Amino acid sequence: MPMMRALGVRKWGKSDKLEVLEVPVPSIGNPNDILIRVKAVGLNQADAVKALGYARLLDTDRLPIIIGYDYAGTVSAVGSSVVDFAPGDAVYGFRMGGTGAAEYLLLTASYKYSIAKIPGGLSFEESASLAVSTHTALRALDKINDSMPGGLKGKTVLVTAGLGGIGSVALQLLKPVFGTGKVVTTLSTGKIPLLSGLLGEGLVDQIVDYTTQDVVTEAGAGTVDFVLDTVFASMAYLALLKPGTGVVLSVMGKSGTTLMEDYPGAPWMVKKLMDVLDAFFKWRSARWGVRYEHANTQFTKADSERIGKWVGEGKLKPVVGEVFDMGIWIV
Repeated sequence: MPMMRALGVRKWGKSDKLEVLEVPVPSIGNPNDILIRVKAVGLNQADAVKALGYARLLDTDRLPIIIGYDYAGTVSAVGSSVVDFAPGDAVYGFRMGGTGAAEYLLLTASYKYSIAKIPGGLSFEESASLAVSTHTALRALDKINDSMPGGLKGKTVLVTAGLGGIGSVALQLLKPVFGTGKVVTTLSTGKIPLLSGLLGEGLVDQIVDYTTQDVVTEAGAGTVDFVLDTVFASMAYLALLKPGTGVVLSVMGKSGTTLMEDYPGAPWMVKKLMDVLDAFFKWRSARWGVRYEHANTQFTKADSERIGKWVGEGKLKPVVGEVFDMGIWIV
């Protein structure tokens, strides 16, 4: 049996437990399968959670496990029913449950996966940073734009962690695509000088240093129409929102329904716990006269085409952090 190298853990733990594993090369087994020759992986918080073993509450992980949710590479082989992709296509995407940090990744219809062709001549490294952050940010902005009277045009928006994966995408889309009026973001002291160089000028009207300043005082209580919370701190920003019309949306929150969309096998008790937590956030927000929402990642062909168009137009570019060789790919 052919073997390949992959990055994962044999024992649950922090990053120091990661090691190079020798595992069998997956192969096409069903008509809808797609086999990817992986070239780059974008590592994020979900990979740390998986390596620590916390995902066992939601999924049936068994050691050893392979990390890697966001991937980019080329199509190596496809099943007989696949018509949108062919061997040699440069692609990127997201696989719920990980396993992308390997020489090959098998995408199967029986387990949620997402895939799109790499847009605008981006590198594999840039593309591997696009999947979750870009599609999550777009889903969140679309949700509020469609539900808020008048949409986001002309509105005042605060985005937490403006140089994080989701935050950096949102900042690039709010004014150029959604026509937002005023954009405020939070950053730590050291990241403030980096913003314009990484994203460009004119996208942000106000930066608040959350390490030295009070965000509500600086941005103005009751002045914000929409808060995009990327750091699971929604309740801390309720005073910012305009009573009666303000909305806070957490990209980290889930209800039992959205949890089951991502993890169909999650225990019933965990689903009920997420429903209770979601209800509490809605109740607390309502006491301030504002609305609480959440959005999970949905990877659609239509959204991929929109993202590709914006990349081609120069309206959207990935922010890539440190790039390093994980020692699992043979060049």
